[in-house]
Amino acid sequence: MSGAIQSAYASDGNSSGSEQPKNRMALEENRAVLGVTNTREPDWSGTTKYADARMTVSDVGNMTADTGGTTSDDMSAEELAARKREVEQWVARDIRGQEARDESIAGAQLFQTGGPARTMPRGFGSGGFEMIRNGNWDNALNVAADPFGLLGELPGLKGDLAQLGQIEAKNRIDDMRLRMMDAGVKDVPDYTRYISGNGSGIDFQATAENLGKTYENHIRDQRMRETWGDDYQNLRIGKSGMTPLAFEQKVLDIHQRATDVAYERGVELIAQGKLAVADGQYARTLGSFIDTQVRDQLRVLAKMEGINDSSLSNVWAINRRIKSDGVEGYGIPDGRIGHNTYHDTTLARKDGYTPQISKWNAIREGNFLIVRPTPLGGSYVIPRDAIQPYAPHPRLPGRRL
Repeated sequence: MSGAIQSAYASDGNSSGSEQPKNRMALEENRAVLGVTNTREPDWSGTTKYADARMTVSDVGNMTADTGGTTSDDMSAEELAARKREVEQWVARDIRGQEARDESIAGAQLFQTGGPARTMPRGFGSGGFEMIRNGNWDNALNVAADPFGLLGELPGLKGDLAQLGQIEAKNRIDDMRLRMMDAGVKDVPDYTRYISGNGSGIDFQATAENLGKTYENHIRDQRMRETWGDDYQNLRIGKSGMTPLAFEQKVLDIHQRATDVAYERGVELIAQGKLAVADGQYARTLGSFIDTQVRDQLRVLAKMEGINDSSLSNVWAINRRIKSDGVEGYGIPDGRIGHNTYHDTTLARKDGYTPQISKWNAIREGNFLIVRPTPLGGSYVIPRDAIQPYAPHPRLPGRRL
């Protein structure tokens, strides 16, 4: 790929015939709930949109939740707040149940594969994920894509240096420099020195900071080449002419904001009795509502920018199948950016042991962003080396959230 990317807005069909009646009923029910008057037959390729009047936006980057002071005709603000808390408790209960089922599946997978074939990168704690901090998707993706785990170690190294003597601190810095060279980093920075009225020496904190910036630039370059091609620095995406890095940030910011808005709105609708909860499946009902709203907002951006979001797109695919001859079946992440950066909305936690993630990674290895509502803990990335080998398993009872 090179030059400006100007793709037509298009879609491909990926919904099975058996799913259509169920989807049609859900669509009509939500139209009634949300007061939507558009009743044209939906396009089951996944591109038809139905809008919640409270979430219609002209600028998808500036969405806000319109929930303050909203009550049903016969419910006070206090009663609504109490109902919303109760709904969130039921959602949390459902999520715990789903996570327990996922853990049982992971245990069966470990038995089938003879135990984990990969080790956790150094620097990561229990759970194997890197939280998104202050909306810095780029840094989290770089940490996840780092095959040597050095970026994950840097925060701990900086903290340790303040407690170490000069000889031990120098040994730690020397070790980091050697490992960076082994990782293929060119022009590894030398020590940063200071001069003061009391003498001179090595500024270990500044040296570690400089090493970290250099190493992250190296990892980012490798990640971008894998996702966008060697000519990524010359690519410009959509009508806005975004760089790949700016495009990633834009997409993921909107995904997070849309998720948070839809979570708050969905909880409110359930609390008001305006969004039916089938068979006590609170999390499933809320998750389906969030998925629909998020995909709608992502497609708004794609259409505004003139970007093809089909499965064949090498720029961005929204809710499209990924397949491989070597893996039975397929996966449908909420989004694929470039060749292999995936972003997926979830209520229940997912990690490197989640069979769904293992399967997607087996189909096309990549970087995985898990987008969760901020009230449930927020979003994170799964380090690539934390993702376990995929092994097919019998489907257990229960539905995914």
